[in-house]
Amino acid sequence: MDATKRPNLNQPQINKQTATPSSRAANRTNHLAKLLNPLLLDAIEACVQGLPKLPSRFALGLSGGPDSAVLAIHAQHWAKRKGVALHAFHIHHGLQAPADRWQAQSHDLARRLQIPCHSIRVHVDTKSGRGIEAAARQARYRGLQLLADRFAIPHVFLAHHLDDQAETVLLQLLRGSGPEGLAAMSSQSQRGGCVFLRPFLDIERTILLDFVQQYQQLSAWQAVDDPSNRDDRYTRS
Repeated sequence: MDATKRPNLNQPQINKQTATPSSRAANRTNHLAKLLNPLLLDAIEACVQGLPKLPSRFALGLSGGPDSAVLAIHAQHWAKRKGVALHAFHIHHGLQAPADRWQAQSHDLARRLQIPCHSIRVHVDTKSGRGIEAAARQARYRGLQLLADRFAIPHVFLAHHLDDQAETVLLQLLRGSGPEGLAAMSSQSQRGGCVFLRPFLDIERTILLDFVQQYQQLSAWQAVDDPSNRDDRYTRS
């Protein structure tokens, strides 16, 4: 045997098999399934049980922020398990410079979750006298309703949580609202022909933030950071 072709038994043998894209995707799916929070999945199921019957299609509001990202991830798993279709609706307010990037991040998350994502740009009337927060909120709901009508999906999940609930009551107190005005958000509400579902109203935001940090480590996807949440010019901040 030619010595130049004799294998060197002192050298480590290298396994040239590498993970295929499909196997890597399967591994990520398995890791994500283990990461999902049963409390959040149960909250979605409990919220939907209040409907007269299970619709065949749902949508969710996806801003790209931590709260809506956690909702999207858990709702996708829930919808797949229930055999119903799920879409994501992104509202582009056009108020801040990174809004285009937030839209791209939302579509990227939806692509990873393999759900369709639809965007609409809305006009926020900053001269209405109601304040920019109220005007943006009204424009956001109007945009969600338009998308719901366009795609015939009248049931839309929103990611409001327990901290939002407390914040809403506090703001109403500051505004001097009476007993009716102090009513907290409902897990189900209707605007026009659109039914909004809020499964996380009893969930503390810390639970959502803890999950999204773990998801970011697993996927390298980053949630949107909206600087207006820390801006003292806005009442909510």
